[in-house]
Amino acid sequence: MPINDTNSSTQTLLTANSGLKTPYIQNWNTSLGRQISKGLTLDLRYVGSKGSRMYRAGNINENNIFESGILNAFEITDAGGNAPLFNQIFNGLNISGVGVVNGTTITGSQAVRTNSTLNAYLLANNVGGLANFIAYNTFVTGIRGGLIKNGGLAPNLIAANPQFGSVYYVSNDSNSTYNSGQVELNKRFANGFQLQAAYVRSKALGDYDGTSQQEIAAYYTDRNHHLDKRLLSYDRTNVITSSGVYDVPLGPGRKFLGSTHGVVARIVEKWQTAIIFNKFSGSPTTFTDSAGGTFNNTATATAVLNGPIPSGSVHFVGNNVEYFNNLTQTLSNPNLPSSLQSQNALFSVQNASGQTILQNPALGTLGGLGPTAYRGLGTYTFNAQASKSIVINKERNLTLKLRADAINLLNHPFFSTPSLNIDSTSFGLITSASGTRSVNLSVRVEF
Repeated sequence: MPINDTNSSTQTLLTANSGLKTPYIQNWNTSLGRQISKGLTLDLRYVGSKGSRMYRAGNINENNIFESGILNAFEITDAGGNAPLFNQIFNGLNISGVGVVNGTTITGSQAVRTNSTLNAYLLANNVGGLANFIAYNTFVTGIRGGLIKNGGLAPNLIAANPQFGSVYYVSNDSNSTYNSGQVELNKRFANGFQLQAAYVRSKALGDYDGTSQQEIAAYYTDRNHHLDKRLLSYDRTNVITSSGVYDVPLGPGRKFLGSTHGVVARIVEKWQTAIIFNKFSGSPTTFTDSAGGTFNNTATATAVLNGPIPSGSVHFVGNNVEYFNNLTQTLSNPNLPSSLQSQNALFSVQNASGQTILQNPALGTLGGLGPTAYRGLGTYTFNAQASKSIVINKERNLTLKLRADAINLLNHPFFSTPSLNIDSTSFGLITSASGTRSVNLSVRVEF
């Protein structure tokens, strides 16, 4: 297919493996149950599943910064040198703020360092973004891919199929597993009391959790699909669920105030309470950065960890809600040319001893942390309910029921996961919360 020299050829191509197979899921479980006492049972279970041959569409138009020479030219330019490749790409072009590139008095690397559109990629260590810009943008030339053409280079130097924006190839490359151990305790309603409680410890692993309807999700890199194996977004290591119902033993014939009668009896009898308590581990996440294009332009590189993953707790500092303790950010982009240092916005993170524990990934790498190396803050719910039944007419089975439901009875705030972008001024800050208490009152007539 001929190359389209206009900026309209940015459509996505979706193609499938001719041998595409039907995905399948296998489930298995085993359980052991025992009655501990009358009405009280304990169940132990193992539950697992495996998704095989799941659909996954990777972008085979991943920007190539290696064999194309873009990475090497970027590093030379970043260090203040002059890259021959950039001389070739920008040769003869009149670059705003620089002049006409001739390779001697005005070089291509000078153009990249000086022009505000181009040097933004240096400021962010975004070599993948610059490669994508060179491959597709109409910058100066007015035609899509004009910079490649101006340098007399192969049209597919950076993108294998430059006539398209993205080229997704659907195949059966995705797999997932789920394994869990479960404990459940049940007490049937007797003597005015009922209880159900369960604990689940589990792990959900895979390379993709199918959150995109079209099953399109670029791999970190087509060079190594195994890098995508991660905890899936719905993974929760620990889950506790419990609920109970209790008939309050008050009123005639009950344990307390059993001798009451008349109006007093009607007031104290037929009270029932219930509670729900659930607790969940946080969702998987990771430390990110603003230098996400250090490898390609289809995925975000993670931060590099140089020590133990920092821990913390929710605490208030002035008007801010912070999570990490005694961490500081320091501007850090040592390779940036001196002319651009004042615009540097990349940081590293130090602990109380001054040791750098988190930093931006090096050019040509995807960082040192996996996509789910950290776990966000967990949540819990504690809800309660109280109800009172009043018999209006026993013969007609007419009853008035008063009920109060309290959601988040303790009015405990549920804080969001703190910002994990090490280059953000909000790093370590918790910027949102939920969990207001609400009480609902209702009156119902039953007949």
